[in-house]
Amino acid sequence: MKKTAVIIGASGLVGGYLFEYFSKSIDVVGTTFKKDPANFETLDMRNEENVTKFFADHKPNIVFLPAAMTHVDRCETEPNESYSINVSGTKNIVECAARTGAKLVFFSTEYVFDGVSGPYSETDSPNPINIYGKHKMEAEKIVRGSATDSIIIRTTWVFGWEKLARNFAHATYNKLKAGEESRVPMDEISTPTYSKNMVAAIDYLLGKDFEGTVNIAGTDRLSKYEWAQRIANAFGLGDSKEKIKPLESDSLGRPAKRPKNAGLLTGKLKSLGFEPCSLDEALFDMKTALVGKDLELKREYWNPRKD
Repeated sequence: MKKTAVIIGASGLVGGYLFEYFSKSIDVVGTTFKKDPANFETLDMRNEENVTKFFADHKPNIVFLPAAMTHVDRCETEPNESYSINVSGTKNIVECAARTGAKLVFFSTEYVFDGVSGPYSETDSPNPINIYGKHKMEAEKIVRGSATDSIIIRTTWVFGWEKLARNFAHATYNKLKAGEESRVPMDEISTPTYSKNMVAAIDYLLGKDFEGTVNIAGTDRLSKYEWAQRIANAFGLGDSKEKIKPLESDSLGRPAKRPKNAGLLTGKLKSLGFEPCSLDEALFDMKTALVGKDLELKREYWNPRKD
């Protein structure tokens, strides 16, 4: 019998790529918080009754949970709303996954760390410095304490082409292409993660029947200022590099603190046999898609370095 997967939060960057990738091989049902033209089902993960009915209707074998309140500053100023989605909502999904025997793939973040002594491995002790990170840490504990088989994915700075162009790489490309100024922190350091390569890694881990916590991130560790420079170079926008203005992150006056010296180590993922792609490979892949070449979603396309 063909497997069924549900993606809670299929309209976002990660959820969209999960849907596109896995719908090629298995039955996939996507959900979104609000009605979406992609015809995903509407589901409020905070509503326990609706979540229970959704699981009873679809009886999934695999549950992907990228849905979250991810606006870090909004989480800081609206902690109750953040808790209701990122903790209570997660609990509802986890409990239903456990009752139906589905495998859960839960998406967490490097923001469970303080960014003092990064990059971080899976065995480093969390110490979040903002509400978003604290609530994701609580959600991780719920997943680990449940009866369901699960994978906890810690990732960071996820990027790729997306409909709303909200991620850093897509937004920076749009600004530079339009000749607009891009003011970016030079003191926040992490490991940008290519969305399509991450989805391929998840498929690989599922094929290995992996359970536990694993970092999925890119191989390059750099600041957002350096990242913006690399984007300009990759897309032939070198003349626009003068529009990239470095600044200290604290000067932005954001409500939530960010981990500064962060990033995720991927030694565990590599030891399992999956090699993450480099930032240059990812940007080249984005450029290739932009000019309309090689658009068929083959495994080699999603992960150019996988044997």
